[in-house]
Amino acid sequence: MALSGLARRTTLLAVAAIAVVAATAVLLAVAQNPASLPRHGHHAERAGRQPFALGAGRPINVGDDPVAIAITPDGRTAYVVNHNDNTVTPISLASGTPGPAIKVGLGPSAIAITPDGQTAYVANSGVWGGGSVGGETVTPISLATGTPGPPIKVGSDPMGIAITPDGRMAYVVNNAGNTVTPIRIR
Repeated sequence: MALSGLARRTTLLAVAAIAVVAATAVLLAVAQNPASLPRHGHHAERAGRQPFALGAGRPINVGDDPVAIAITPDGRTAYVVNHNDNTVTPISLASGTPGPAIKVGLGPSAIAITPDGQTAYVANSGVWGGGSVGGETVTPISLATGTPGPPIKVGSDPMGIAITPDGRMAYVVNNAGNTVTPIRIR
């Protein structure tokens, strides 16, 4: 049996009202005890612990004008992009010790690491020392050796990079060009 227009609208309003009541109940439950909800990466036995930082550690010295950071999937190493040095500094997270800087292109601005943890890709804006000098590229870095590979030309003023979960593609946002450059990496 087909519903009239009024009956359909009444049914939709009733369903919407039920959804609002259910969402409100969930929000009230969370507001009363947010720590009881499971959080990604947390175990039930620690559910009462608040998700806030417990304090800052000692600063780790890196290069000039650090602007971005990425951590390997195994959680052992962080890689910090140093814009004014045109380098990336690896840091052992177990010891907090920086390793030797890795040279990349001009004005590095962003970094992403492949899901297998083998390669980092650094977006180089080509902007360095207060002005554009060209050279908008992405530098691949072998993380096993700390060796940069040949630069990959991308669009104007690359400022961000992301890698697909399967590790096959990287996507670079080009700020001045209002574009995104896809890069096949595997």
